[in-house]
Amino acid sequence: MIGTFLGWVIFAASTFFFGRNVFGVPASEISVEGLMRTQGYAHAPGILGVFGFIPALGWIAVLVAGIWSLVTAIIAIRESLNVGTGKAILVGLIAAIAAGIVIGIIRLIFNLDFNSGGF
Repeated sequence: MIGTFLGWVIFAASTFFFGRNVFGVPASEISVEGLMRTQGYAHAPGILGVFGFIPALGWIAVLVAGIWSLVTAIIAIRESLNVGTGKAILVGLIAAIAAGIVIGIIRLIFNLDFNSGGF
């Protein structure tokens, strides 16, 4: 649960940073709070992942939730930053990589188990 929250915050902050500094979206058009709000709504389909424990069908729920969240995250980036779909995909990809690196570093620093699902 903490990992999900931390990932959301880091992803939204990364999206803000790369959207503003790399792609030059004017600061007056975007805010970290706005991106966090839209990304929170966009990642809501991830709740379907709780059905992942169901034998033979759980993976389908996890797959659908992942694809659905990815599509809604790209739409949220596009609308929040007022950029085209291509730029939204690029910003999302760069932000996801950056967030993954930051979360990986945090896990290593605090010696958290990668396989237990505790983070």
